[in-house]
Amino acid sequence: MLGFAGLVVAGPVLVRGMVAVVGSAIAAVGGGPGRLAAANAAQVPRRTAAAVSVLALGVGLTSALLVGVESTRIGAEQSIAEQFPTEIVAILPDPVAAAGLASALAADPRLVVRADGQIVLVDPAAGVPDAVARTAVEAAAAGRDGVLVQYAGDARAQLESTLGIAQAIGFGLVGMTALVAVVASA
Repeated sequence: MLGFAGLVVAGPVLVRGMVAVVGSAIAAVGGGPGRLAAANAAQVPRRTAAAVSVLALGVGLTSALLVGVESTRIGAEQSIAEQFPTEIVAILPDPVAAAGLASALAADPRLVVRADGQIVLVDPAAGVPDAVARTAVEAAAAGRDGVLVQYAGDARAQLESTLGIAQAIGFGLVGMTALVAVVASA
């Protein structure tokens, strides 16, 4: 915050200094538009500094948002890995029911099954698509009372959807910031 406040206060002075140092190079490389940009920045350094300040604030906030999204992604992926030691987790009302479901699923060679108390953990066998394992588990769980089946793939898909929305908002903020900076400098 102090750095941004310093940029706002010292902005016009910094713009004048930048124009003096690199203005002629920008004018030479940029041709007519470069000369116009350098002259404009030299004539109205406050407006140029205000546009740069808005742009810096927007980029800083957006960067913070995107870093937060990525940190959230890492934490959520770790949480999903802890909650789902296998691709499919079936929770049953008692260990006897879990053992019965595990026996039924273990008979299918497309599945790797183990029971842990009231929980049945299922992974597709090597080379078997997740959708095939899902269908097999749903068929075996059908008609059994109190079975709750959860899928790691669904949790990951929901996470990606939610974080994708947050990233889209971040990129939208960058676009809005650039628009505000362009309008402010016009």
